[in-house]
Amino acid sequence: MGKGAGEIAYSNGTNKNFWRDTYMKKLVICAVLALSLLGLSGSAFAGSIYKGSTGPFDDDWQLTEYGDGGQAIMQYGYSTWMINEDYTNAKHTTKYHTARVSNNAGEDIDSDSAGYWANAEVNHYTAIVIYEMTWPD
Repeated sequence: MGKGAGEIAYSNGTNKNFWRDTYMKKLVICAVLALSLLGLSGSAFAGSIYKGSTGPFDDDWQLTEYGDGGQAIMQYGYSTWMINEDYTNAKHTTKYHTARVSNNAGEDIDSDSAGYWANAEVNHYTAIVIYEMTWPD
């Protein structure tokens, strides 16, 4: 039996394709690494409140959302005081937490310890705004 490109003949009479076997090993290693990284990133901040808004952005407004059995509080909205800004204020009574607000003009992120407010603000620029609060599981 002849050898094809990349095949290695072994003394027991079997042929192995070196390139295919190496490629498969690399593929399996990459898949395992990718899955483990996803697992790490998913466990870093397991709880979240996520809201998006398209307005209105004519007058001041604020909404409040709760999560984690009422221990997580996210206040978010639009303010015209001094400058037009989008904001997220977040507090978790028992866990470290992060507030985030973003739009086409930029993004602001602030974190704080349990029981304290984290405040993120960004100049209002566009009609699509993302407000988010995260905390570890």
